[in-house]
Amino acid sequence: MIRIENLRHVYKTANGDKIALNGVNLTIDDGEFVAIIGTNGSGKSTLAKHFNALLLPTSGKVFVDEMDTSDEKNLWHVRKNVGMVFQNPDSEIVAAIVEDDVAFGLENLGIAPEKIRERVDLALDAVNMIDYKNFAPSKLSGGQKQRIAIAGIIAMQTKIIVFDEPTAMLDPLGRREIMSLVKKLHAQGKTIIYITHFMEEASQAQKIFVMERGKILRSGTPHEIFTNVAEMKRLGFDVPVAAELAERLRKKFKLPKNILTPQELSTAIGNSELKIQNVASKTSPLSLVPCPSIRVRDVNFTYMTGTPFEKTALKNISFDVSEGEVLAIAGHTGSGKSTLIQIVAGLIDLQRGTVEIDNLPVTDKKIRRLVGIVFQYPEHQLFEETVAKDISFAPKNFGLSDAEISARVDEAMRQVGLDSSLKNVSPFELSGGQRRRAAIAGILAMKPKYLILDEPTAGLDPKAKENLLREIFGAVKKSGVTIILVSHNMDDIARFADRVIVLAQGKILFTGTPRELFAREEILQRAGLEPPPITQLMKILGVNEIVLSLDEAEKILLKKN
Repeated sequence: MIRIENLRHVYKTANGDKIALNGVNLTIDDGEFVAIIGTNGSGKSTLAKHFNALLLPTSGKVFVDEMDTSDEKNLWHVRKNVGMVFQNPDSEIVAAIVEDDVAFGLENLGIAPEKIRERVDLALDAVNMIDYKNFAPSKLSGGQKQRIAIAGIIAMQTKIIVFDEPTAMLDPLGRREIMSLVKKLHAQGKTIIYITHFMEEASQAQKIFVMERGKILRSGTPHEIFTNVAEMKRLGFDVPVAAELAERLRKKFKLPKNILTPQELSTAIGNSELKIQNVASKTSPLSLVPCPSIRVRDVNFTYMTGTPFEKTALKNISFDVSEGEVLAIAGHTGSGKSTLIQIVAGLIDLQRGTVEIDNLPVTDKKIRRLVGIVFQYPEHQLFEETVAKDISFAPKNFGLSDAEISARVDEAMRQVGLDSSLKNVSPFELSGGQRRRAAIAGILAMKPKYLILDEPTAGLDPKAKENLLREIFGAVKKSGVTIILVSHNMDDIARFADRVIVLAQGKILFTGTPRELFAREEILQRAGLEPPPITQLMKILGVNEIVLSLDEAEKILLKKN
């Protein structure tokens, strides 16, 4: 059991004290599955690190099985009982071979060598990774790496496992795999503490804690939390699509108040006067790309050619992008997306094929001013002493005046929703979501003609994500910027992309509109993707049409009723 009493945690920073937790009280019983949700900077990750004494209270108490985590003599026992899985698996992997990484925690616990071998094999088998035990972790996909991180915790046989946004950077297939594993561990009696920005994941817990500004704002079952749609929206949260659609339909029809799942909504509609009006599924014809400003022809790329680790990442890739278009690139982890966009941005040398931007070869130095790229992990891009200095780095190198640089910094911070008070703060003191926005601001300050975004909303809370997308695909796109969006989030692709390219095993599997893609189940399955939740929900409700948004769903269900 975990018991927290009036927990307060204060970070000492160069700009003064920062209160991260302010009077947290909660109890988590043995064998419980709880979810913790909150906006970026609400204190979720800080709280998570108190569960296994990675952080100690500034004041207040944290007890694990009645052991005070502040008492140094309890430290070994606390960490033996509480394991933690972080958002980015690359930050957890320490060994060059998979089985050595899984064994790392056991060696630190002083487990006998023969027991280590037994536990490592059992743990790898539990996460379906036993066949990869002699692989290098660096050669695995993001989902596979996350399973290795979980195997390390399973091998330690901790009673409690804390997951801090473990699926934030994963594709839909990877997310399903991790959630399935989490539920399996809970069924085995483990206590699960699950932090997430995915409300569909949180809804699978037994209990939810909602955090805001370092405090527990409310707690309850998923039905108690998410069926209060208006309140959750006011707080800046998403709710599962079935709950939100039910709330919209109540404007005209009598439906129960406690609808959370697709099955509950389907049953409620069946018992109501609302009748499903099916229409023929339709897709918009795909128009040809007019006057392409980016041309990619016959691009092939192989990593570590001539070595035992040789891997072909791209095979005969050809496509065009027109000026002002939003082109999405989707595919499972390891399909070649990141390699492709780095080639288009001129960051990886071409091995075979051609890439032209505005009729210039991608090797031309002028491309550096035309193309801005935001990588998946923002910490890889942040390096300056303050947020303002980091954002101003590119404009300063372009030789702009101090006044113009200052104006661009201010504009970029507004565009991504960063408060001006953070200008002189170190970027490394920001929350994960704030770092992501700072990294994007640094690229927007360049005012690129072409903007490449690699998972721009991963790790952001729903409100921050919505604000960022509104700016990028509103004000930024209106200025004529062409956007290439790499995303695992099918909702984002449905809302903003003009076209989608689907990659699988380094090849183009599909090119078309989002609506055309979501009508092709065989393509989605081969690519390890799935339609947006609203598309899946409407199929469960018996609607034949491919639906991309809640607005569309509402109109279809209310039509002729």
